[in-house]
Amino acid sequence: MPPNTKLYRPPVADESNSHQATLTSLAADYAARAANYQRGVDIAQAIVRKFDSKNGQQLTGVTAVDARVQTLVKNITTAELKADVEYLSGEATGSPLTSRHSLAKGHVDAAKWVKAKYESYGCKTVELVSFRDTYGPNVVCTIPGTDLAQEHVVLGAHLDDRGSQFTASARAPGANDDGSGSSMLLASLRHLKESGFRLRRTVKVVNFCGEEQGLIGSKAYAQAAKKRGDKIVFMLQGDMLAYRVPGEPLQCALPAAHASPDASAVVSQVARAYVPEVVVGQTSACCSDHQSFYEQGFVSTQIYERNGPIADPFYHNKGDLARRSGYDYEQLQGLARIALATIVTVAEIDDTVTPK
Repeated sequence: MPPNTKLYRPPVADESNSHQATLTSLAADYAARAANYQRGVDIAQAIVRKFDSKNGQQLTGVTAVDARVQTLVKNITTAELKADVEYLSGEATGSPLTSRHSLAKGHVDAAKWVKAKYESYGCKTVELVSFRDTYGPNVVCTIPGTDLAQEHVVLGAHLDDRGSQFTASARAPGANDDGSGSSMLLASLRHLKESGFRLRRTVKVVNFCGEEQGLIGSKAYAQAAKKRGDKIVFMLQGDMLAYRVPGEPLQCALPAAHASPDASAVVSQVARAYVPEVVVGQTSACCSDHQSFYEQGFVSTQIYERNGPIADPFYHNKGDLARRSGYDYEQLQGLARIALATIVTVAEIDDTVTPK
């Protein structure tokens, strides 16, 4: 008899049943998450095929352009982007903001300002969602879908900044990182609501907090969404959208890692179809809030300002202001248009509902 035999105690029936129930639950959870991810992949691949081919013949993408979306995205102006960026960076007359550090009062003030703006555009459900003591909230605007409302499309950017010293008391204007992304969210929601279009899928527009501390706000959101069983089929993040090296073309960079290739393929096709003046490429710059969704099994990707490495000389610096050389509102406008066109393409305009 082995010496440790007396240590073995066969499980009683209740323990065996409990263990089996746990395994069954885990298996069901895994199957549901796998199905959700596959649903996102299927949606993305169907969109790419629509732009890529018809009856087996390769197309340039122009035949898949929806004139309504084309008009919608062209309505985004550099003037509106400039006004929002400079308020958030504290450069605009009347702006009280000096820092949007995740732990600073300025972040809470900025979040309340964004919430009020979303509500003024007609978003009826806007929440300030706390996720950790001492941190500012995430700002979440929900636009309910119609017949596919259970499927969510998330458009995100981070509202926080870090400045040079990475302390709550120091200056942290963050005009590019990520005031540019936040202005993209504001413009996208503004024009989507003005259009009166109803979308089949529910859209969540989210300003995250805690990105600079390690994607904390987006991790909290994505983990909670997974726990709730949210069917997020697509997530797009906009981070650092406005710096352009003098002499370089307008660009849209997609992540080389920590993102879903199928999501990036959608953005690439949509960009070439609706904003052809922007050169689409890839960047090794890492990482932003889309990664939190990717890690939880959601189809996700990011848009960034430059194909290649980071070139902004004021990256993570108190000099990250809008009124400086290289801060380019046409660059920001191009990426804002791509973001809006992508979200509307994925969420789908409901043709059975008359625009208000």
